[in-house]
Amino acid sequence: MSISKKTKTDFITASIKKYLTARNIDQHQPKLQISVEEHALKCVIDRECSLRNAISYSPSETLDQQSAEAQYMNFKSWISGSADHFIPELAQLLYPLFSHIYIRLLGIPGAPAAAHRFHNRHLSTFMGNPEFKQFIQQLGEISSFEEIEHCPAVASFVSARYCVTLTKQTYNHLHSRYLETSECSLILSILNQEVDVMVGDWLGAGSRHDYRSGLLTPPLSDHSMDVEDAEKEEVDRFEDLRKIIRDGSPAAPSVSLYRLQNAEEVCLSGEVDHQGIHLVSGGEDGQVRLWRLQPSEEPVFLDYTSSTVKLGCDSETFTSDTNAAAYQQLRTSATVKDVGNGVARYLRGHSGSVYDTIFLPDDKLIVSVSEDSTVRLWDKSNGAGLAAYHGHLYPIWCVASDTIGITFATGSMDKTARLWQPDIPHPLRVFVGHEGDVDCITFHPNGAYVLTGSCDRTVRMWTSSDQKCVRTFTGHKGVVSDVKVSPCGSIAATTGEDKKIRIWDLAQCKIIKELKGHTDRVTNLVWGDSRLLCSAGLDNTIRIWDVKLGDSELRETYTFPGTILGLNMTSMNTLIGITRTTSAQMINSMESMMTPVTNIKTQQQS
Repeated sequence: MSISKKTKTDFITASIKKYLTARNIDQHQPKLQISVEEHALKCVIDRECSLRNAISYSPSETLDQQSAEAQYMNFKSWISGSADHFIPELAQLLYPLFSHIYIRLLGIPGAPAAAHRFHNRHLSTFMGNPEFKQFIQQLGEISSFEEIEHCPAVASFVSARYCVTLTKQTYNHLHSRYLETSECSLILSILNQEVDVMVGDWLGAGSRHDYRSGLLTPPLSDHSMDVEDAEKEEVDRFEDLRKIIRDGSPAAPSVSLYRLQNAEEVCLSGEVDHQGIHLVSGGEDGQVRLWRLQPSEEPVFLDYTSSTVKLGCDSETFTSDTNAAAYQQLRTSATVKDVGNGVARYLRGHSGSVYDTIFLPDDKLIVSVSEDSTVRLWDKSNGAGLAAYHGHLYPIWCVASDTIGITFATGSMDKTARLWQPDIPHPLRVFVGHEGDVDCITFHPNGAYVLTGSCDRTVRMWTSSDQKCVRTFTGHKGVVSDVKVSPCGSIAATTGEDKKIRIWDLAQCKIIKELKGHTDRVTNLVWGDSRLLCSAGLDNTIRIWDVKLGDSELRETYTFPGTILGLNMTSMNTLIGITRTTSAQMINSMESMMTPVTNIKTQQQS
């Protein structure tokens, strides 16, 4: 005779009770059976109430404007002072903290002005990362909670947790050295409520930007759509729309081209800041020139008396609002000249040709490298030479900065690359392994790796923390002239004398595809986003590629006269090219608007 369902259930229950009794386990403590409805309700509650976050905190106090500013500044300074191998991971937290502090400040009655001041003070930290700068700018345009609903990007950011993965060592360092010992209630509250801080392999975890750009496939979550319960037609329509958005080609950037004229000396490099306002160039005469690409709203005056040492109390700023008599006196002074358009400010200090110049991400400092084997740091606002770094044995060809401006790296004829920090006079790391000159250098977006290209036809990838070579990319048939890593950090582009652009998978160390089209050496590369790549070469063309397309990667081709010195993507999605010719005009169908920063034009220099 078969046992009924009820008899089976009773038999199982009796067996469990017998098992628990034999081992002296309290039979009334656990519930031996629950209904399907109770089980479903328990799963929903566990899923909604539990936190994956490794940081727990119970918020209590009211938000204070000054306290918010102080806590963010203290946390940022603590990250800068941490050990080198902790900084790239900890820096991930600044982006969500900055965004949520700004949003919370908007919620304080009558405090939009304080929120905007906070935004303007710390905006430059994120301008070096193309994935962040557009969102940060959109965030700054919001003045109240109500406006968040009208901005899809910000609304999506607020509604979802931001994922950050830290290694166990970094998490312990953060927890024990700062969160437990510092007054940081606001930081703790945001990390607990708005950020998913997980402990694991942070380099292997993709950001939400990787998923949006289609470079990674997002894992299934507990909140995934239940296809069986949804209408199939609606699901198919949603999938089609998502595919169009994910796979659609990004918009090509606007292009502006500047041509520099110098009758006596040859310009060797050109770099534009992240806002597209200033241009810095290096020349064979050993001078660094600083230009303003947009007209100044106020007249610029310069006291050219070099023998006078000015004190702090002597410096005055005169504008059109100044007392008319004092303003006129300044204009007619024998030692002060009104600076005219089309003239650069000269930064002098190098004793050899200046081969490369860059702006640090905060757009306040300039770094230059020279034939005299020195690296120099300059203040952009007043042109002062702040530091000279020695370490290389031969001329230095290239320089690059990480995305937040904590460190920069240089490559030299001595076959080495070196890692520097602005406030330390000696190199932090020396990368040795190339068999020829290091001609180009760049950072991975996470700051943990440095990539170098050499005339030995190889590209090497090094760890910033312990200077180990973890990847060697071979395949070029000539000198490697430039290397750039995409904003997503998973692929890199290299190019050189063989006229080809190679796209590499950094994880697997293999070529994904080759971009062909240039008829002469390719000299410059720059990424627009994780799909859009811009290149320039000696064939007098600038080409824009979509690296995700199949056989038709080339999107646009622009022809220009002269030799390309620099190619930069600004925060306004504008591609700016700097060329060297015998003419001093701008080629984007506008009159030349190069205005000086602070210097005057002399007859001896152009």
